[in-house]
Amino acid sequence: MIGASDDWVLIVSMVQLLIASGQYVVSELFAEFGGIPPAFLPLGNQRLYVHQVRHLQQLYPRICLTLPSDFDVDPADAAVLAQLEVGVYDTPSFLTLGAAMHDALEAALKEVVADGTYDKLVAKWKLPPTVSPFK
Repeated sequence: MIGASDDWVLIVSMVQLLIASGQYVVSELFAEFGGIPPAFLPLGNQRLYVHQVRHLQQLYPRICLTLPSDFDVDPADAAVLAQLEVGVYDTPSFLTLGAAMHDALEAALKEVVADGTYDKLVAKWKLPPTVSPFK
């Protein structure tokens, strides 16, 4: 099984940015904007995630966003997320931030291994063949 140890959290964080937005906004913001994740708050005439991604996409080859699993992304936002090439990890909204990030990191680690990024990092960093993300 893949586990998100400290070493692998570091590796995932070097190749992928996770924007934590897996819960809904607090009551003060809920009263004004409704039940939306923080990354969907408006900033100017766009969503917050658009600004986050545009500022950080030069630093990270892959950007993903955690969203509550019961949140329905409307078609306009889905199109923007696809255009920006942002991956989405659904996390149960009842999880704590730490638990939700753990789940997202495990999913990200699986992707890093599955898409070959892991092998590229091992070769680039000349890691010994005994280094493995698998426990």
